[in-house]
Amino acid sequence: MYLDTVNVYDNFKSDLDYYIDESIFQVPPNIKFDVLQWWMVNEPKYLILSKLAKDVLSIPVTTVASESTFSAGRRSIDPKRASMEVSIVEMLLVESIG
Repeated sequence: MYLDTVNVYDNFKSDLDYYIDESIFQVPPNIKFDVLQWWMVNEPKYLILSKLAKDVLSIPVTTVASESTFSAGRRSIDPKRASMEVSIVEMLLVESIG
C-alpha cells in the first residue's frame, strides 16, 4: 500500500566528510605555511568549511590571560591593547564581507 522509503542522504557527504577523508599534508619545516591562503585556494573544494575557517582565523589573538579578563580586581586591557590600527580593522572588514 505504501511506497518504500529511500534515504536520500545515504550518499551525501559534507565538506567536513571530504576534509576528514583527505590525506594529511605535512609542511616541511623550512616552508612558511599560510593557513588563510590555503583556505582561499581550497575554497571551491570546501565551500562551507572555508567560510567557517575564515571567520575563526580572522579573530584577533589576545595576549591577556583569561583569568585577568574576567577579573573585577583591576582593568586588564589598557588603551594600547584595546586599540587596533586602521589597516587591521579595514582588513578584517574586507575579510568578513568577502
